Amino acid sequence: MNKSFDGDVLASVSLKEPSVIKKYNDVFNPKQLIISPNTMKFNRQMMLIKDQVITLYAFLKNATCKQVDYSEDAFMISESVDEVYDESIRIFNQRSTTTKLVTTSKDTTYEMSWNLYLFNRIIWNLFELVDLDYWMALHKIDDFDKKFVHKTSHIDSNVIARIFDNFIDVAIDCKVPYQDIKMALCEVLERLTHICIDFDILCANTINIKSFVDLSKTNDKFDDIIHTQVNEHLMNILEIEDYIEERRDDLVALLKKEENVIKDYLSCGEGINLGQLSDFMVNIGYKPNQMGGLSSKPINTNRLMGLRNFSDYYYDSTG
Repeated sequence: MNKSFDGDVLASVSLKEPSVIKKYNDVFNPKQLIISPNTMKFNRQMMLIKDQVITLYAFLKNATCKQVDYSEDAFMISESVDEVYDESIRIFNQRSTTTKLVTTSKDTTYEMSWNLYLFNRIIWNLFELVDLDYWMALHKIDDFDKKFVHKTSHIDSNVIARIFDNFIDVAIDCKVPYQDIKMALCEVLERLTHICIDFDILCANTINIKSFVDLSKTNDKFDDIIHTQVNEHLMNILEIEDYIEERRDDLVALLKKEENVIKDYLSCGEGINLGQLSDFMVNIGYKPNQMGGLSSKPINTNRLMGLRNFSDYYYDSTG
């Protein structure tokens, strides 16, 4: 193996020796890394990529779930995950608002929207994939509904990781082979990615400036934030930075509440860099210079409103 010193070229000769290939697969295959050997928890680096998490959030954002009295119409998870998935696609194509009555324990029945039921059914497939009897597990696990029944429309990478961590703990307690746990997690992750593909029309989101223009016309607070100005003569650098950060926090809270094209991104905590959001919608402020310090004056505007003069363009280019 050889590389150039600036790090942009890596030349390697592949080794075809079967023992090396086997060793590589045993150690570096992503399927082997899905559980961290240090913590015995789900390896967050194997999580769905941020675009997939955002799509999953959009898929579930209108989901509903409520606990209801036991009904004979409810079923005890008898449908296979493939049957549920195929039915969900039919429901989606018909633009239906179907709900499901699901009994997860002897005295707990939920009425779930079809999209939330599909997500839960994929999660519950973990038990089937390791040949762990679902109902045996249900009665052995304390707070099964709390750990493995997702009841809200909110989803993010932390929620998914927490469910996987709970499953790993249960599977290890039930003496499930370590390799089987890994393969089950990989299978369920792959099924979750299929939602992003098969239901992309429902989840698709685009970003456009018009959304912010319309919001500025109807929301005075938003209009005030995007016109944020700082006074470099009355405020020092730290005060300016604190003020911009405070305005940015107000902006994030507002955008999570009002309808706009980045609401889903901010709500699920994926895909938006808050520092860049501040530059775009609040105030750019001071920029670093080529000497390792800060510009002599702030850029007193944001990118949504546009740079105003030669000085803004100069400090922006050097930073």
